[in-house]
Amino acid sequence: MRAFVAVVEYGGFSAAARRLHISQPALSGKIQALEKHPVVPVVPDLVEQFDKLLVGCRVS
Repeated sequence: MRAFVAVVEYGGFSAAARRLHISQPALSGKIQALEKHPVVPVVPDLVEQFDKLLVGCRVS
């Protein structure tokens, strides 16, 4: 889950991978593993929801 939070927090895979000190393919693999887990919703949908939330916070 830390990988997912980093992608959202840092705005993309490249920045998150740098921040986590791992390669981008390794980070992608972690995200893919999350997507396959039955209790975790589809990650792109969550990223979109977080993006909208962040935009709303910046506008306020």
